[in-house]
Amino acid sequence: MEHDNEQLLRRRAIRARRLSYETLVPDHYTAIAVFVAALGVAVPPMALAAMPTLDAVSDDWNAAAEQRFRREQRDLVAAVESGRARFGAHAC
Repeated sequence: MEHDNEQLLRRRAIRARRLSYETLVPDHYTAIAVFVAALGVAVPPMALAAMPTLDAVSDDWNAAAEQRFRREQRDLVAAVESGRARFGAHAC
């Protein structure tokens, strides 16, 4: 989770749910139960039929992509972060 998003949740006293593919896949049924409980919906029958697999699809790509995006889109990132600061100030 991006650090600024985490700070925003903390300021608003919202506990972040830390989920990763690697922790969800080994226990498919519990993962589904966690999601449907949080969403307040029924378990879709097809969700119980799917058998997940654990295959690595990335290594350091996400961190490198974020750094490149922040470098190439400085103005956009600054505007978003400025908006977060204003939102957080009003929300606290």
